[in-house]
Amino acid sequence: MTLLDEPSVKSHNHTQVLFQEAKQRRRRRWLLSGLVIGVVLVVLGIAAEFVWGRGGGPSAQTIRVPAPPAAVSAPPVCSVHSGFELSLAHDYGGQSSPVKAAEWFARQGGVPNIPAEGWHETNLSVQGATVYSGETRLSVVRGSDGTWQVDGGMLCT
Repeated sequence: MTLLDEPSVKSHNHTQVLFQEAKQRRRRRWLLSGLVIGVVLVVLGIAAEFVWGRGGGPSAQTIRVPAPPAAVSAPPVCSVHSGFELSLAHDYGGQSSPVKAAEWFARQGGVPNIPAEGWHETNLSVQGATVYSGETRLSVVRGSDGTWQVDGGMLCT
């Protein structure tokens, strides 16, 4: 046997070994992929159980919202208006309620024709409210300290 004959035999055996190794790598990849998918499904199942409970869906909750006072009617709609917006220097140091913020703004805000009293609150949320008196509406925001400040409004003309 010569040196030229020997590599062809080794090359044939070497090729078979490479094919066997590639086959084993593919099997390991499929096994690992199956395990990863299984773990992901188990984690998703646990998360769904935690979020939705054993009822199989989002739990229903009844939220009771108090009815608005009967004495307060809806704010009037105006067809022609002028508006203003303010840039507040601070988000703290306001008044204790949206109505008190409107009353303070009517006295101290510097915008003419704002009613001093008769303010009613509508659309109250954690961040803000709308207050109105007659045909004037003011937007009131809640600051970081829980106090209220006027940040804009609309006057009917």
